[in-house]
Amino acid sequence: MFRYVHATKKEKFWNRHDNVVIGVSLQNPNLTGDRFEKVIEWVNRQANFKRCYVDFADTLNRHNYMLFDGLDEDAAHRKAIENGGAWLEANASTLGKLNIPYQIMRWDRWLRHPRFPFVLHCMEQAYDTYEPFQKAVHDAIHVFFERRGLDQRCVQSKEYRHAVDFILEEISVDTIIYESMKAAYIYPSKETDAYKMVRERKVPGVPHGLENSYYVFLIAEQSEAETPKFKQRTAQNINERYLFVGQRAA
Repeated sequence: MFRYVHATKKEKFWNRHDNVVIGVSLQNPNLTGDRFEKVIEWVNRQANFKRCYVDFADTLNRHNYMLFDGLDEDAAHRKAIENGGAWLEANASTLGKLNIPYQIMRWDRWLRHPRFPFVLHCMEQAYDTYEPFQKAVHDAIHVFFERRGLDQRCVQSKEYRHAVDFILEEISVDTIIYESMKAAYIYPSKETDAYKMVRERKVPGVPHGLENSYYVFLIAEQSEAETPKFKQRTAQNINERYLFVGQRAA
């Protein structure tokens, strides 16, 4: 068995939000099956949450399909849509267990948003001109490759750019989401420094909004009865003891 435990000292931050956003990535093993059910159970236990939004980053994964599968953008987009549909079908009953109203926000709605080109352009400019932000993006990519057992030195510059585009697009879309909403943001993986820098307004020239989210790193903890193998860290094993990180929303 596994569980999600509770960090009471952080309650005063995320417990003041009516809105909760669950981030969903198709690549995260903690967002399917029994583990995703535990996320839903945790959300249901928080009395302050009145509305839930599922930040469903299905077509964000087209960058991964171009990087790892060598697909062109159209084929990668189709594959992301197909895999996203499969995830929604497989997890529909789990989402239906939410005891508050919820809305699924598929990624393409944000790619069509009128502010998306501008916000992405600002992020790209910051990446090109502000060295601390560029380094934070590169550090996140290094961790991403390391988890998959890849030697970054073997990745061609064109392929590497797909990883950069993934991060800049993710931050851009989430900036747009939180321009009009304050919420606790739930995701079972640690926040990247690049994401955190934008939230803390440490990146010049990019739009504000991300600071309206309070990042909650929520992840399963294996019980002592389980095999120790679960706790061994490998390139593929990102299942760490859960932790809360983030900054207080403005």
